Amino acid sequence: MSEVLKAQVESLKSEGDRELRDVKERHRQELQEITLENQALLSKAEDRRDRDLVRQLRRELDDSKRRCTELASESTELRRERDALKLEKSESHVKFARELEDTRNERRVIESEADRLSFKTRVAEE
Repeated sequence: MSEVLKAQVESLKSEGDRELRDVKERHRQELQEITLENQALLSKAEDRRDRDLVRQLRRELDDSKRRCTELASESTELRRERDALKLEKSESHVKFARELEDTRNERRVIESEADRLSFKTRVAEE
């Protein structure tokens, strides 16, 4: 009978070892599946973050392009204003030069007339 008991104990022991191996194998497979699922979810999350980042960068790029266009327009407008002011200044200088020349001519005419009258007065007095 002791042989029978030993055989039963051995049989139970081998069944227990087999069950333990099966449980360990299932645990390892489940752990591997969970790890793969975790990696897939992380990849999805990174893709979502990447898409959000791309959207944000596109918005920033559009804003930068818009600001650049606005600044270019403003720059063009300022150049036009500057050119108009230069033209106005140039016209003012020309006008002032004409007025100055006219004033000098008038003065010369007046001086000439004064000299002529002075000469006539001297001749009349002599």
